[in-house]
Order: sequence, then C-alpha cells, then structure tokens
Amino acid sequence: MLSRTLFPLTLLLFAAHCFAQTGTFVDKWDARDVRVVSYNIFFDSIFPDDGSGDPETPDRFARVISALQPDVLAIQEVFNYSAAETAALVNGILPISGGWHAHRQSDSVILSRYPFSLATGEAGHADVLVDLPDNEYTTDLFVLSDHLPCCGNEDGRQEEADEIIQWLADARTPGGNITIPSQTPMVVLGDFNIVGSGAPLQTLITGNVESGVDSPPDWDGTAITDSNPLHNATGPDDYTWRNDSSQFA
Repeated sequence: MLSRTLFPLTLLLFAAHCFAQTGTFVDKWDARDVRVVSYNIFFDSIFPDDGSGDPETPDRFARVISALQPDVLAIQEVFNYSAAETAALVNGILPISGGWHAHRQSDSVILSRYPFSLATGEAGHADVLVDLPDNEYTTDLFVLSDHLPCCGNEDGRQEEADEIIQWLADARTPGGNITIPSQTPMVVLGDFNIVGSGAPLQTLITGNVESGVDSPPDWDGTAITDSNPLHNATGPDDYTWRNDSSQFA
C-alpha cells in the first residue's frame, strides 16, 4: 500500500471484482473484497489503560475501525502490549467468532479475521500469509507491515527499505528464511516516514537498492504499484503527513 505516514490511517481493497460503489466512500465494491487497513496508533494510544495519549483516542479508534470493518488490520507503534492483548482490544470493538488472529514483530501487529498459514518477519517488520477461505478465493494474501525510522534518519530508512526488498526476494524464491506460493498477491504497508528524499519509498516500489542486489518486487520482475490512497477517496490529495511549521516535508 506504500503509505507515507506519521500517525496515519490507510485502507486498501484487494478486489475480487470491481463494481461501482453503492453507498458511502467506505463501502466495499464487492462483498468478497478483502479490506486491508494500516493504522499508526501513536505510542499505544488506543489502549484505554495506557494513559500516554489523548483519553478520547480509544473511542475515536473504535469508531473508525467500526466504520471501516477491516478484514486485515496492520497497526504500528504497539510498544507495551502483546499481539494477544491487541487482538482482545480489536475483538472488543469488532467481535468475531474465535477472535482475531494476531502476529507481532517489532512495533507492528497484524490482525486478521482469517488465520495465518505463515507469520514471521525481521527486526523492523512483521509479515503474514493470510489463509483466505478456499471456497471464495483462489489465492491467499501476503501482508508486510513496517515502520521505517522517523525524522532525520534517512540512512536508517534507506537501509530498512533495502532489507525489505531482499526479504521479498527471499519470499519469492524457494528456500531461505521465507517462502510463499508463486503469484501470491503481496501488500507492503505501514508507516514509512517519507519526510526526506523519497528514495526509500522508490526502493520499495522499484526494488532498486542502495546496498545489495536490485530485485523488482513484483512476481513478473517489475515494480509494484503504489495504491496512492486519496483523502476520503475523493479529490487529488494523497499526503499522509502535514505540519506546515515542521522542518519535515
């Protein structure tokens, strides 16, 4: 999804069929669409007992998640809570039979209505293979959630983007640390903190790295696509960070 974010929320529809929307902009185009949402929650602020943020944030989070009805929810900046605790919180908002499946790596937690047939990751990112129902979908869905270093740490962002490209190359190749079935749809999302040159984002899209071997991340050896999510799905605006008095673009 390639969201360039600081305290962001981004959503993506992995469409089975693309039909006209019939209600508000948050409606799915098709009942079988898999909705993937990325949300930087800002220092555990969605947990009611945390006390580190605005006390109204948990209620705001609940309203947004209730409106969006995600199938897969990737959360960044979960520092002091486990995957199980995060799943319990989300299940209290959107209860499902058996509870939400959750996997945590670093400060990313990926939650899903469907089980995981793989849950792994490295220091900076979490990734899962979502086991979609075989009677409805012809393939499963791979989701990688990352939180690139913030602020002035451009070198750290680039290094981590390079590492993700190598990780995705490993995932597409049998053996190694991770292997997913050929042609599995892949979504790369999270808080990328692109407030510098923009080069780390281009690395994630094209696979052109500063350190290591270039590897275009799509299965056909080409670049992947920036979903370019628009504000409220309307108009031309697609930025996910703005502070006109900040030193960061």
